[in-house]
Amino acid sequence: MRKKNIVFLISAVNLFVASVFIPAYAAPYSMQGRVIDGSTQKPVNFAIVIVQEAGLVINAPQGSYYMEIPKSGRYVVKVQSPGLESITTFVTVEGNVTRNFILNPFTSKGNGVVIKGEKDIQKISRHTMSRKEIKEVPASFGDSLNALTALPNVSRPMGFFGPLIIRGADPAVNGYFIDDIPLYNPMHFGGFHSVINNDLMREIDLYASSYPSQFGNAQGAIININTIDEVTEPGGNVDVGLISASALIKRPIIEKTFVDGKEKEANKGYIIASARIGYISLFIPPIYEYILDKKLDQVVDYWDYQFKAKYFLDNSNSLSFLVFGKRDVIKLILKDKYLDERDDPYFANATFKQNQDSHNFGVYYTFKPKESFSNTLMAYGAMTNFYMWGEFPASTADWAKDIETISKPYIFGLKDKLKMEWWKSHGELRAGLEFNYYLFRTDGVTLIPKENIVGFNPGDPDSFEKVPLGDTIINKTFIHYMENKFTFGWVTFVPGYHAEYFSRTKKHVFDPRGALSIAFPTGTTLGAAGGYYSCFLQTNAFYFNEVPNVGEADYIDPQRSIHRTLSLEQKISDYTFKAEGFYNNFWDIVYAEEQDNPDEVADNGSKMISSGFEIMAKINDEGDQGFFGWTSYTYSKSKMQSNMKTDVYRDEWIDSYYDQTHVLKIVSGYTYKNHTFSAKFQLNSSSPYTPIVGSTGPDTLPDGRVRYQPLYGKTNSERMGAVHQIDIRYSHKTNYKWGHVSWYIELINADMYMPDNYVYDYRNPYSSSNPVIEKMEGLAILPNFGVEAKF
Repeated sequence: MRKKNIVFLISAVNLFVASVFIPAYAAPYSMQGRVIDGSTQKPVNFAIVIVQEAGLVINAPQGSYYMEIPKSGRYVVKVQSPGLESITTFVTVEGNVTRNFILNPFTSKGNGVVIKGEKDIQKISRHTMSRKEIKEVPASFGDSLNALTALPNVSRPMGFFGPLIIRGADPAVNGYFIDDIPLYNPMHFGGFHSVINNDLMREIDLYASSYPSQFGNAQGAIININTIDEVTEPGGNVDVGLISASALIKRPIIEKTFVDGKEKEANKGYIIASARIGYISLFIPPIYEYILDKKLDQVVDYWDYQFKAKYFLDNSNSLSFLVFGKRDVIKLILKDKYLDERDDPYFANATFKQNQDSHNFGVYYTFKPKESFSNTLMAYGAMTNFYMWGEFPASTADWAKDIETISKPYIFGLKDKLKMEWWKSHGELRAGLEFNYYLFRTDGVTLIPKENIVGFNPGDPDSFEKVPLGDTIINKTFIHYMENKFTFGWVTFVPGYHAEYFSRTKKHVFDPRGALSIAFPTGTTLGAAGGYYSCFLQTNAFYFNEVPNVGEADYIDPQRSIHRTLSLEQKISDYTFKAEGFYNNFWDIVYAEEQDNPDEVADNGSKMISSGFEIMAKINDEGDQGFFGWTSYTYSKSKMQSNMKTDVYRDEWIDSYYDQTHVLKIVSGYTYKNHTFSAKFQLNSSSPYTPIVGSTGPDTLPDGRVRYQPLYGKTNSERMGAVHQIDIRYSHKTNYKWGHVSWYIELINADMYMPDNYVYDYRNPYSSSNPVIEKMEGLAILPNFGVEAKF
């Protein structure tokens, strides 16, 4: 199907928007430097530098800041960093000034002091992206989760969009968390944008495998998102992009108190609200129809919202509340006159509709009487409403008509997390208890495959069975975990476990885990981590939306896996070099297939092995100025064994659908004053595909058209050529008294590479010229534009 016209239209809209929003630039004086933690003599993780007379509020990620001053003079400068004493001083600016600030820890806690948790997460198999890296990675549409694809062993085989494939594991068993709330739909339509505002995020930790004991009911990777937990000044931002716009506002809760008879203001918490709306359907379809005199056959709409508040009851107790949600709507009509003449005629006038909304909340009570002890009690809910309807009018198969599926997986839970330093500087206990209640409801019908499906054939009446729905399914899990962090000199050892009990099957899993690292004074760190990881598929809302029957399957065992990781890291000046090797086994993987027992629709039995290594070199401690970026190479193999009785290759280990053997990524950027230039280059092996080796037919459709059904060879036994892409980006930032405006323009696929496409002509039988490998059609290069105002 040809899509080049819509890409051309997007390019035209970009150029128009760019001509309207590009601001002017001017700034004759500047001040730069670093914010230092006085207790460690190292740059802080984050700080804010305020120049009161100029009305400037500048972020200092990794302790580095840069600002342009409108004129020379003597200024009052205030510097703040979470967990450290603020300072206020005078700075004289008569040109380009370099000034470092040293902030000391609080000697005592007064009303409203915000305490930030210790950053003590394991480094093995973990990558953390700074706010600047997220913003400046090209081709990410300025989105946090999209930016993760620039990291080692994170890919999207489908191209710009689609689920994140991490170390060759099934993306459906990755775990996503936002402030400990599980998230089964992290992105709009699986790839446009994440469902939470970028500026609400404090940091993202990606655990590619071998993650700590607190994370459960997942087998692949963990993406853990923490939201900001401090607001010192009122502010916000508005971000307008090509396909969506977002806004965020925030303000502290200030209360007046009396100390020693004097009135003082205390920061008692904060309120944050944000939202995003996608507007593709507002302007793309009318312009498309006007210019091309054709009706657009697909329309998408989406929006999301977030709200967070925190209030300090006193020095030791606080309450927090987080709520966020999203909605996606898509309608796709494959009109016959728009199909490529070689396409499957069964797809003529096929219609697909999908609506999905989710709403999540978390209520937190935190008790922290001192730095060495904290306990958080949390109640949460994660509610999803999923509607799908599809039909293939040209098909004669009964299952291909009026396919309507309604699923409502609602998850509620209680968590209690304890953190206690029981042996000063040597021993720290982390433990948790959790209860989850799964209320899953269904209606309509679902399709269950009767056999191993290699090529989708809407005309085959025996490939699927239409099964009626209409059940209310209740499941419960009980979870506990514990780990002890022991530190002795260079050595850190973290033994732990994660245990779960599933009420429906009365099955219990006990997963021992551990991590060991040795940090030498030379900047060299050796590490090892691993353990058992289990997943009860009946509680997975993603799978439930696709195959609702799995929620009540009391005959399915938990999926199991073992992760093993070895790590070597070397820091030299401002550079970090890291190498990791991994070997992960997965077994008892659930597959859908017709069973001997008519009440059963699936079974355990498939296996997978994912192994390989990663090498990465990165510029660390990047500030607002200078170079940033990294280079990585990944070699990995992901093999699967289906063990399905209808699969003729069931006993063979074949390349999995998620395998990409070689991946090279280079991300590089440079910031000079208000200008940032960045680029990304990626070269990778193509994903495997199943070749066509013959055909049957011809079959004559009711409308008289002839169709030859392809016959497929060995699963995933062929690959096309290597895939490469270059993306470039330029952004500009202008400071004003009230904040700043930044805008960016980028060229996606600047090298104009078009990937290969495997095309079969259904009008003709299999031959040496059918199928063929040809370049995909469409506009090779895609411009993108956005502008942000922060106040």
